[in-house]
Amino acid sequence: MEWQPSLEVSIVNLSQLRYAITSHLRQSSISSVDIKYYVELANELIELDGANNIKSLSLNVTALAAQLTNCEVKAQQYRLIAELLLDIRSKQPSRPFECLNITCSDCGEKAEYSYSFFRYECKSCNTRVRAHRGDHWPMGQLANSTISYCRRFAHRLFEDNWVTYYGSRKVAYQHLSSITGVPINELHFGVLINNTLDAHRVNMVLSAFNPRRAA
Repeated sequence: MEWQPSLEVSIVNLSQLRYAITSHLRQSSISSVDIKYYVELANELIELDGANNIKSLSLNVTALAAQLTNCEVKAQQYRLIAELLLDIRSKQPSRPFECLNITCSDCGEKAEYSYSFFRYECKSCNTRVRAHRGDHWPMGQLANSTISYCRRFAHRLFEDNWVTYYGSRKVAYQHLSSITGVPINELHFGVLINNTLDAHRVNMVLSAFNPRRAA
């Protein structure tokens, strides 16, 4: 099938940026990714490159991506998004992403990726973190079974109580963001809960706060 360009007009706002990326991913047969995070990283790169839109991006955007953070995982993600933006600019499909290189913060060993369970695992520390199926990007940081359970429990509380009451995840996340003080683009249970103290605090908020009283 002939490749169809996903960008016909200049990008001037986030909704158009999201549309361009979503269309491009669909035509590249890449799905099951955190599109909101893609748009966030892409927007940062476009602004830092000094471009007005995807069409005016410089080829140096990939080099710029490597300088934005000292975080190993996020640096890789910036680079991949930079390459994706250049693919959109040149109207070329993107290749499916490989798994990232993730180092365990506890032991320093490289985590292995399980294509059967879609997760990263550190065999030495017995920690793991789930990943998105489309790009193999982790949904947070490596954690042991106790923390993983706490994340799932917190997410279930949120889905059963908050999302059910507010009627949509977007609105529920907006309210949770206002209470926790965590920006909505960073509000993910894999990021919020990385130890037992985090789990206690988050679950206290989810259990004690009554959405009906706040409405």
